Amino acid sequence: EYDIRDREINTDLISSSLIGEYNLDAFDLDFQASYSNSKQNTPYSNYSRFQEVGAYLNGLNATLGPKAIPQYARNDLSQTWFQYGTFNPETVDDRDFAAQFNAKFQFTFGDNITGTLKSGIKFRDKKREKDIDEFRTDFGVTDDIGEDNPGKFDMVNGHILMSNFFDTGFEAENFLDGQYELGPGLSNSLSNDFYSTYKSYYGVNRFIDLDDYTAGEKISAAYLMTELNITRNIVLLAGFRFEKTENEYTGNFGSLRGNLGQIGNIIDTVGGRTYEEFLPMFHAKYIIVEGLDIRLAYTESLARPDYFNLVPFRRISESEQTLSRGNPELLHTTSQNYDAYLSLYNNYGLFTIGGFYKDLKNIDYIFSYRETEGQFANYTITEPVNSPKAKVYGFEIEAQTNLRFLPSPFDGIVISANYSGIKSETEFPYFEVGPRSTTPPYRPIIIKGFRAGRMPGQADKIINVAIGYEKADFVGRISVLHQGEITSSIGQRSEFDTYTDSFTRVDLSLSQKLMENLTLFLNVNNLTNLSEGAFFGIKDRPVDEQYFGWTADFGIKYNLY
Repeated sequence: EYDIRDREINTDLISSSLIGEYNLDAFDLDFQASYSNSKQNTPYSNYSRFQEVGAYLNGLNATLGPKAIPQYARNDLSQTWFQYGTFNPETVDDRDFAAQFNAKFQFTFGDNITGTLKSGIKFRDKKREKDIDEFRTDFGVTDDIGEDNPGKFDMVNGHILMSNFFDTGFEAENFLDGQYELGPGLSNSLSNDFYSTYKSYYGVNRFIDLDDYTAGEKISAAYLMTELNITRNIVLLAGFRFEKTENEYTGNFGSLRGNLGQIGNIIDTVGGRTYEEFLPMFHAKYIIVEGLDIRLAYTESLARPDYFNLVPFRRISESEQTLSRGNPELLHTTSQNYDAYLSLYNNYGLFTIGGFYKDLKNIDYIFSYRETEGQFANYTITEPVNSPKAKVYGFEIEAQTNLRFLPSPFDGIVISANYSGIKSETEFPYFEVGPRSTTPPYRPIIIKGFRAGRMPGQADKIINVAIGYEKADFVGRISVLHQGEITSSIGQRSEFDTYTDSFTRVDLSLSQKLMENLTLFLNVNNLTNLSEGAFFGIKDRPVDEQYFGWTADFGIKYNLY
């Protein structure tokens, strides 16, 4: 299959904020309010798909990997033809309002106890609206265009050949590090001309209307906390946070038939959920001797599901026997967190070692499985679901140092490194079709249960290393980030799970202060143009590899205060 897309995306962003601070004797007051509105408009998105008939030789094993599979490809361009085209205008509107107020009171008890009492409230209101349309050539319509315009296109067996859209100036250069022979390239201008000339042949694809939604989330929160400094060795921090979350969403629900969903009805569905959480926390710090302390903490936190996962949409493809749907009953995740850290520090650096343990309930993830009963028996269902419990635990080591004890110019060197080793455990539903029953009606036996696995979205290790130089008004730093592999989606068996592969990224940051309020800066991200990939079950079955290139920001920053 060969694909080409030409897309125009326009993003308008408006943001504003207001900040205030007041000092009234023993009281410190502050407030903040902000509003942002982001509108992403895609007025033009033209896509064409070409397909080769009998593209591979016999004996192909899809698990052989990307180096072996191309050897089985016929690459017969004389049998590669225009399968279908789409045109997809889309708008996404995001609005976000937030406001908060905090009050802090400082106090003293006797000669050995000082502290603060802090309280505040916060409100956030987020809303997103997504509207997407699709105009698509129905089955065989590209063939009709070729037949209606004799002599206009090179054809094969009644199909428009892909060679009509070749870009004669295309060069793959070092794409994907030159690992593969990519063959001819396709021309966006020829593909766009085709749509412009024959767009009357494109019909409305009603399936895409099932992706439209409106979702909103309001969060109201209040907190109370106190910090106590007992003598010079003990610091206690205790408090709680109360949060109320209100979700509302509107989606589309329908069972459509036909290549473009011509048959069937689309129904608006409205839903919402409200829930409240009380989240206590406690921190303790004990300074054993000057430059050596131990910190302990217990906190409770929550994480909310993604907007779109809550929307009650349903998309059914009878031809492919697939069903994708949202889950308005999806629960939020709560976590009980335990942390312990030991730190050693002086004028030349810092060394910290610690461990953590998290007990989570109702983590959510995307689950794909084959339905065995009811109306959608034998369909592949994809939906967000909750896992009732999970745990994450591990350790962290961090070191920071400066070389000020060295003679100039080496006294400006700074070095930092951090390593996190992370383990996670949870349970996933397990489905397997067993042997047929020996009694009528001789249906296969469905084996259901649970299997253990890593928590989706959680890397198994994270490494950060940075080397910098700070001297006078110059600051420079080069950093390396390595992130281990992540489970991204869950199948009905472990072989069907998908993973995001591990990666290593290098970034550079430079700044030079020119005047009191004027700074020149340069930031370069992804210096080495790393690849980000994904695999299916095992690393020998890659499904995706992307190169994003490097980006740079260069400018002058002026502070008004």
